[in-house]
Amino acid sequence: MRRTLKASVLLIGSLLAQAVLAETPLYTMEQTETGLREYYCQATFTMKSDCPSRFADINGFFYVYIGDDEVGRSKGASFQFSKDETEATALFETPNAPCDDIDGYEFVVGACMEGRSFADRNECAATIATGGLIKATRGR
Repeated sequence: MRRTLKASVLLIGSLLAQAVLAETPLYTMEQTETGLREYYCQATFTMKSDCPSRFADINGFFYVYIGDDEVGRSKGASFQFSKDETEATALFETPNAPCDDIDGYEFVVGACMEGRSFADRNECAATIATGGLIKATRGR
């Protein structure tokens, strides 16, 4: 009985630690460059972490906003972290979006790799801090 109780306490502690980790933003994202290619509004974003990345690859796209109005959806792209890296950059292109007027983005996680396995997209999105131009993050 004592082993079962000890195992249960360890399991509960582990689950609570995972829940706290899932809700603690580990990544920040900022727009570092914008440009125009033909009719595509290009936006380069850098994702940073204070410690080596938990995820090897965070793939997704952006909904683009002017005020509360969605004005476009970017093509998908990936932030690819090599082992021990704390920063990754990705270029997102949105057709026919008014580059100069964009004032917000919602990042939608399409896939997230943790080691060689897919991680839960909502859990992955919860690790990305919002703020500045990044109004929201969510799993697809």
